[in-house]
Amino acid sequence: MPGEAAGWFQGTADAVRKFIWVLEDYYKHKAIEHILILSGDQLYRMDYMELVQKHVDDNADITLSCAPVGESRASDYGLVKFDSSGRVIQFSEKPKGAALEEMKVDTSFLNFAIDSPAEYPYIASMGVYVFKRDVLLDLLKSRYAELHDFGSEILPKALHEHNVQAYVFTDYWEDIGTIRSFFDANMALCEQPPKFEFYDPKTPFFTSPRYLPPTKSDKCRIKDAII
Repeated sequence: MPGEAAGWFQGTADAVRKFIWVLEDYYKHKAIEHILILSGDQLYRMDYMELVQKHVDDNADITLSCAPVGESRASDYGLVKFDSSGRVIQFSEKPKGAALEEMKVDTSFLNFAIDSPAEYPYIASMGVYVFKRDVLLDLLKSRYAELHDFGSEILPKALHEHNVQAYVFTDYWEDIGTIRSFFDANMALCEQPPKFEFYDPKTPFFTSPRYLPPTKSDKCRIKDAII
């Protein structure tokens, strides 16, 4: 989809802002009430309709999809705290030291698919958002027109002015935005059984075919590999 502005994106919000003309055509998009924003460098399987439905049921202006994370990686993410109604009351982008400790929460109330809740004392924003269309347009064009990033700039301010809700996702989720995390996620797919199963007939992956020469192996013993 071609953008109207030139140059590199200055942040996640700036990336959406550069394409906001797509959403501004009222007569073409007047039936659209909510906008789902996704990140492209993550590995997970989610039913987005459940996320959007919670957003609608909560009458939220913004809904953040969140996932529990452990101590070792917590400072890599934007961390959230929310109250008993699910309303986000605090957002801290990649905190360190005392600020990180302040974001620690008791996650024992979550329905974990694997592992122990005590190993995941933080709730991280996945960078997956649902906005009311009018709220998104107002934030990007008027209220915070000079800000470029959702996580570090817009969301910490917006939660004091809008109904910002949390949707907690407890299935497999991996951020693969760095070379190290991308490598580790690929190696994890080779485990038996893998933490994440690509093949699911109910939710298939669709991609473009690549017509490459076949792989040939001679006198090899291959273990825990994807070829």
